[in-house]
Amino acid sequence: MVALFDYDPWESSPNMDSDAELGFHSGDIIYVLGHMDQDGFYFGDLHGRRGLVPSNFLQPLPWN
Repeated sequence: MVALFDYDPWESSPNMDSDAELGFHSGDIIYVLGHMDQDGFYFGDLHGRRGLVPSNFLQPLPWN
């Protein structure tokens, strides 16, 4: 998936445990590792770093 916006969990997270989340920048390609959880987060990988990412900040890559 591609990130639509910048995301800094320490500034923007609605969760108390923002350390479990992954920060990223608009345009980053995030590999989703599993299904979305009940809170709307995926578990993702970005350059070997792993953590939770908000689904509403991501968009599927087109299959060209």
